[in-house]
Amino acid sequence: MLTVLRSWASNIDLERFEPCVIIGGNSDSKTMRALKINSVPVYRAPPLISGQGWLLPSLISLIRIFRAREIDIVHTMGVQSDILGTIAAKLAGGIVIVSSVVGSLFRTNTMHIKKCMYRLLYRMVHPHFERIIAVSQKTRADLISDFGVPSDKVHVVHLGLDKSVLGQGGMIPPPVFRDPVVGTMAELIPEKGICDFIDAVKPILSRVPTARFIVAGDGPERDNLIRKVESQGLADVVKFRGWLPNGLDLFEEVDVFVLPSYEEGLPWVVLEAMACRRPTVASAVGGVPEIITDGLTGLLVEPRDPKMIASAVIRMVHNPEWALQIGEQGRNEVMSRFTYNREIGAIQALYDEMMASNHSSKQRN
Repeated sequence: MLTVLRSWASNIDLERFEPCVIIGGNSDSKTMRALKINSVPVYRAPPLISGQGWLLPSLISLIRIFRAREIDIVHTMGVQSDILGTIAAKLAGGIVIVSSVVGSLFRTNTMHIKKCMYRLLYRMVHPHFERIIAVSQKTRADLISDFGVPSDKVHVVHLGLDKSVLGQGGMIPPPVFRDPVVGTMAELIPEKGICDFIDAVKPILSRVPTARFIVAGDGPERDNLIRKVESQGLADVVKFRGWLPNGLDLFEEVDVFVLPSYEEGLPWVVLEAMACRRPTVASAVGGVPEIITDGLTGLLVEPRDPKMIASAVIRMVHNPEWALQIGEQGRNEVMSRFTYNREIGAIQALYDEMMASNHSSKQRN
């Protein structure tokens, strides 16, 4: 979500809009610094639950910011943001509400009672949204079937890479597959399936003994994953790089990129890998099949299947000319369909449409 906000803040038309970003009180200083782009103001609202009470401090803070900034449009991202932003916007009055859903509204391992609560609350707030922007067709379908959102309210706007990422990606040399390096990058949580990436290492080594592996990213599963690598005697071939300030740094090192997730919206990291001409193996979940055409711009595998991951990687390493062709076609796909000007242009068009509709409504009243 931080990456999506960074792209939005970097590329929104500042001659037409006066944007600001509001983030939750639990966000760290690194997040605050990351969002200070193009002089877009960044505000911090109190956490949902604080020592001062539940909900009220957050709402008061949001209403004050909305009124001080004379906000016309509130664009929420994430279920807590949807709930708080909607209540605050309604209390402040005269504000158009749009929501972006960049993946699942909650993770698979979210407690059952919390899932039920989120479903109930989301069903209560989504009627107040003028538009909902879904990051993929799969996300749109889930909103309609699981949360009762009217189909005409949900618009699909795919994520897009900005020109700096596309430019940097184009300058990274193609992979060479000499002592091949296989990499993955994700938040280290169970839903990202990094344990399956590790379980694919030995089968890959059995056919490609010179292969090496990189896990980039950080998260609560890091220590468990390190122990798993050590218990399998793989510490010499699997390296953990931690969080990378510039994710493109990984693609200068890897020959094949793998995303073994169990759930996704539209994964930014796959777009980056393809923009860097890295042949990509990814689980066929969420919006991934909307990015990758199997066998043409990458390879799709079933989630939770380390053997299938290993087979796909081996196939690429043993057929380097074909893998290079896939990498080139992947970059062409991103350049034609997943660019920031398409994404931001579509969002800004929705802003204009909603403001025009809101203005007409006020005139009628």
